[in-house]
Amino acid sequence: MSCGFSVISGQWSVKKILDNVVQTKTEDQETLSHTFFANCQLLITHRQITDNRKLKTQIMRLTLIRHAMTDWNATGRWQGHSDTPINALGERQALLLRKRLEHCPFDAIYSSPLQRARRTLELASPGSKPVFDDRLKEIDFGEFEARSYAENVTHPQFSNWLSNPLKVPTPGGESLEGVVTRMMEWLEGLPPDRESEKHYLAVSHSCAIRALISHLMNLKMVVNKGHHFPFVISTPHTSLSRLRKVGDLWTLEQLGDVGHLEMD
Repeated sequence: MSCGFSVISGQWSVKKILDNVVQTKTEDQETLSHTFFANCQLLITHRQITDNRKLKTQIMRLTLIRHAMTDWNATGRWQGHSDTPINALGERQALLLRKRLEHCPFDAIYSSPLQRARRTLELASPGSKPVFDDRLKEIDFGEFEARSYAENVTHPQFSNWLSNPLKVPTPGGESLEGVVTRMMEWLEGLPPDRESEKHYLAVSHSCAIRALISHLMNLKMVVNKGHHFPFVISTPHTSLSRLRKVGDLWTLEQLGDVGHLEMD
């Protein structure tokens, strides 16, 4: 399987974007409309850039991978900074991901230091020499960790946090705004190149990846009825999401791609 990605192929075709909008149930029509047009950006912004190498501007590609499955994922327990290992299914997922990455050269590889991210990378890219960075960790759920959603609902501070998780930190933890800040600090520290297109890989976590992408794509982070987290995008286990930066413009080229798991 090649390293190539296509904006048109996969889950983000025009038809599927429209189907997603029609099928989505929400009381917040403004958020729905915002989501639709932001998703359409995945299909049109890349067409505005015809020959980036002639622009002599900074160009960068970034591939983000969510770690493989853990037992806590399987049972719905919130992990956050808890250092849980991947399970047997997660090991299989990471090995299938290896086939996806073996033809993809990266200029540098980064990872969250939590063992579920480290082990995913060890299996998916054996022999690689990653830089482990605390800023790539999952959101710190504080007192909500090791508990299910049903258990956290009974926590006296849960409703207050859920009312504005972007600004309100979890009890003993952090806010999503804090996650965005540290993820952006990491991202802005990656060295771009005006002469060649650098490609970076990072293995991270669900909320951390979605918070970063939502920020870069200007997607609203609000909790809709029936949802636990304020995201309109999804990143399954071992999924690949790919972004490209030309100058100051970020384009999301691929989101939540798990085509390698279909080979199992």
